[in-house]
Order: sequence, then C-alpha cells, then structure tokens
Amino acid sequence: MTLEATMAQSAVTAARPHPEAPVTRPYPATPARPRLPRSPVALQASVAQLCTDLAAATSPHETDRRIGRLHDTVERWARAGVPIDAVHHAVHGVFAELLCAPTYPGEPSFGRAAADLDLLCRVTRVVSGAYLAEGPDADGQRDARLLAAALIDGDRPAAVARERGIRLDSAYHVLAVDIPFQHDRRSARARLRLLHLTLTKSCAAEPLSLLGPDGGTLLLPASAITAEGVTDLLGELTLAAAAGLTAAVVEAPFEEVGPAAGHVDELLDIALRLDRPARLYRLTDLALEYQLTRPGPARDHLAGLITPLAAHPELLETLAGYLHHNLNRRRTADQLHIHPNTIDYRLKRIQSVTGVDPADVSGLWLLASGLLVHRFLTTPPNPARQP
Repeated sequence: MTLEATMAQSAVTAARPHPEAPVTRPYPATPARPRLPRSPVALQASVAQLCTDLAAATSPHETDRRIGRLHDTVERWARAGVPIDAVHHAVHGVFAELLCAPTYPGEPSFGRAAADLDLLCRVTRVVSGAYLAEGPDADGQRDARLLAAALIDGDRPAAVARERGIRLDSAYHVLAVDIPFQHDRRSARARLRLLHLTLTKSCAAEPLSLLGPDGGTLLLPASAITAEGVTDLLGELTLAAAAGLTAAVVEAPFEEVGPAAGHVDELLDIALRLDRPARLYRLTDLALEYQLTRPGPARDHLAGLITPLAAHPELLETLAGYLHHNLNRRRTADQLHIHPNTIDYRLKRIQSVTGVDPADVSGLWLLASGLLVHRFLTTPPNPARQP
C-alpha cells in the first residue's frame, strides 16, 4: 500500500461518523477561525494534516485545489512571521516519521519511498514558493504582524510589543476585510503592497496588519483613529485597490482583541453570504441578520419554512422580489416580466406550500426571516474569496 493510499484511508476513517454521532444538518457550517501554530508541535500537527489532505486527493483537480489550500495556509504563516526554517523543519519531521514507518506485507518499499519523496518535493516547493511570494519585508511590517498575531491569539501581546518596540494601544478597531479575488496572483500581491502603502500613509499610528491578497484582519489603534476615521480609511483603501472592499469592524480593549476578531469574522461572513453591498459594516448594521443566523432551533425552524419552496424556484424568486421591492406588486412583476395578477396567484401558492400567509403581517415577518436564513445557510462561507 502506498503512502497516498495509507493516508487517504486514515483520512476516510477519521471522517467516518460514529454510530452514535448526531445527524449532520443539510446546511454548510461556518468554518472555525484558523489559529496560527504557536509551538513546534502545533506546527508539525498542522503540516501533517495538510499533507494528509493532499495525499488523500483522488483527482488532479482535487490535488490542485488542495495544493492551493496548502499554499494559502503557508502564505498566511509567512505573513504572520512564522519562520520558514520552522515550517521546513516541521515538513521534514512529518516525512521522517512516514519514511521510517513499517511497510505493509507485500508492499514494495521502493515504490512507497518514491511516493513519499515525490510528495515531499511537492510540499517543499509549495512552502518555498509561498514564502518567496511574500517577498522581503521591505515595508517593515513583520514586527507589526507578529504583534497582531499575538493580540488575536492572546499569546503574550505585551511582551511581544516590548520585544518589537511597538507601543501597545489600550484599545483597537478590529477589522475583518474581504478583498475581491484576483486570478492573477502576482497582480493580487501588487495590489496588497499598494494597500499597505496606503495604510502607512493614512494612519497616524502604526496599523497592525494581517492582510493577505484576499483579505484578512487589520488592527487600528483606537487612540489614533476615530470610528468615522475608520470609515474614511476604508474608502481610501477601496480607491487604492480599485475594487469594492467589504469589511466589518468592532472596537475592543487590547485584552479582548481575540474574541473581537472572531466576532468581526462572523459579521463579514454574514455580509458576504447575504450579498450585501461592499462597504464597512458594524453590528448595528447587521443586528437582525446576526441574530437570525445564530445556530439553534429557532434558526432551524425558520429555514424549514422556506425548504418546501426549494422545489418551486418561481415561488422563491417571487417572494424574494416581493420583499426586495417593499411589497410592490407592479415593480416585482416588472422585474420578473410577468403580469401583476400572477404575483397575487404566486403569493397564494406560497401560502399553500408553506402554510404561512404572506398577506398577514406576522406571516410576512416569518417568511422574510426564513428567506434570509435560507440564503445564509445555502451560500458557501466567504463566497467572494473563492476562485
């Protein structure tokens, strides 16, 4: 059995649900916020998981996709200041264990070693390429990245600030930023450098950036920039990027930057999955959407109201248009290129299919809430970041 087959089988076994495990809901879950590996053991575990995923790929397309995921992860480590020699050491540690593992009866040792070495070469190329893509730290951002990562992970931020000679602010505006995906990655990195230059010129105090080509986290000292200033800054960054940037922001004491970063990630995820316009969002802008999309029985009930309409796309489209046009039948009919009387007929059909009357105020609230939840749950997380 080759390494790829062994690792793939392990991945499949680990992914197989336990007989007593709860039934998985039919909607995709929001992925947990990835944390940077903060020790050699954690780094090696992360590398081992990435290599396992790569080895388990069953098609060239899937292999390319997982190599891209490996590249993006390593690139994030590079931006956060994880030394390249530590990553290479972890990679070689993983493969040293694999190469020394006993072979299965009848398995040709030469064939397995060749497969191991081929995978090692591919991973090494990806790691080196990701660090080279980040380039030298010409803008002096590495210390700021290390402090940003320490604040988010709660890993001795005061000590890191002293070691790096950066003043630690009492509070920060914590931003999650989405930058529209560019297939030309060289152009994407050039755009990122321009964004960092704009940040440096526009901020009175040093910003702490963990931005990558497709977005990331940005920490702005609250003592140096006001809430209105954050809005203006995003406008400047949007002009520099020549693309619509979507961001979410909260202000938090430096001790609470980590939880705040998770919170703004959730707000940004909501804005993207609900296809909101590209701009800056605060909790006050998305309070209803945030509450309705929190996991629980109420959300499941609301989503269930809309589920029967999935088999009737024309009814789903009519409900969405009717709500979008503020219950105006004629404008909805014009959008759908149908007669206004057909809108009335379809609204009655919606009541028949769902058991909820859109002509009743309480029924309309339920359907509008259910439609919002349905959109959120059926849209992949972070759609604007997907190639």
